[in-house]
Amino acid sequence: MSNRKNILYILLILLALSGITCKKSDTSVNSKAITFIKEFDIGFPSFNTNYIEQLKDGGYLMFGMDGGSTESIIIRLSKYGNLEWKRVIAGDSFVTYFVHPNGDGTYMVSDYNHFRVNKIDTFGRIIIHKQYGSAGTDVLNNQQLEIGPAGTYLISLSTGGYGGSSQNTVLHFDHNLNYIGQDNFNDSNYFSGKTITFGAYQENSSGTFNVFGQKYLKQNWNWSDSRKLYFARVAKGKKTAITIIDSADQSADVNPYWYIVNPDSAVVVVCQRIDYTINKSTPYVVKVDKNLKVDWETNVEEINKNILTWSISPMSDGGYLITGQTNNGSNNTLPYELKLDANGNKVWSRTIPIPGNSFFDWAIPCADGGAIFVGGTTGFGNGKSSQVIFVKTDANGIL
Repeated sequence: MSNRKNILYILLILLALSGITCKKSDTSVNSKAITFIKEFDIGFPSFNTNYIEQLKDGGYLMFGMDGGSTESIIIRLSKYGNLEWKRVIAGDSFVTYFVHPNGDGTYMVSDYNHFRVNKIDTFGRIIIHKQYGSAGTDVLNNQQLEIGPAGTYLISLSTGGYGGSSQNTVLHFDHNLNYIGQDNFNDSNYFSGKTITFGAYQENSSGTFNVFGQKYLKQNWNWSDSRKLYFARVAKGKKTAITIIDSADQSADVNPYWYIVNPDSAVVVVCQRIDYTINKSTPYVVKVDKNLKVDWETNVEEINKNILTWSISPMSDGGYLITGQTNNGSNNTLPYELKLDANGNKVWSRTIPIPGNSFFDWAIPCADGGAIFVGGTTGFGNGKSSQVIFVKTDANGIL
């Protein structure tokens, strides 16, 4: 019997030294990242993701709107991507566009269509609801929300019809959504063409802040006109410094889709760059420092592919993860992933072979070193025009 015990002890020691572990430990933070692909129906014809966050228990909280831009939805998923619950955020056609986490389990959510902001909890319950101005105001740029000094918030937007004059506005309000004031600025004194403001950021204690947006090279609103990015500093309703990104060919149309503000107050913007002369669409990304100087810019060419980009997220290594869609040589689209390093150089790009028309519109890094990509697809059937896809990859975007 003692010999058997000795043999058992020796085997246990050898197993420990060999590094063999049980399967459960593979899901830990320090081991290889879990990968999976999930699809589910949320009861709407389509869904666009506007924010996703990994929670302390490893699960995920996802905000978005239905494809018809009429409802806001909040979704809770497990760490394995299983749907736990979904709720429509109450409100009169309140449609989530920009989400700002407050760090205390609450979120500021701006409306897609109107001057409205909700403060909600992790269950989609409205804590505070405020509306500024009249309902039905024509908002051109879909409101962007950023935090300012002392817990104040900035919401930037442009109003007015596409065929007429535009008004660029930045609203200021406190952490309880009480209105503090606003800055209105018209660009007719600075540019010959129209402009739309997309974001306001880096407000200082004196109330000066930066904005960025889109400048039309012509007076009309023709979508085929070339458009350029502009960055400006605003003080008391007036622009005191302006940078226009004009290094791209004048025949190209640069259309911003999402941005992030780095800890060093630099802003990184991802755009769709469309060259109408050859019908080519490519990802264009630019980093502008706090003094409105261009740090770097990159235009990513993919051979025989048109790319539409939808979002950008920061990575723990200082790089950036970009989502979108590309054609697969037929009439269908494939989800697209792009990784850039901290200097804007391409590290890798990939597509995920999902049937039907599919796309990724959001991504975040995960605690185990992998990444989550969220989007939509028509490829799983089930009689639905579109399903949500929730994909967990390793650090290199591979399933």
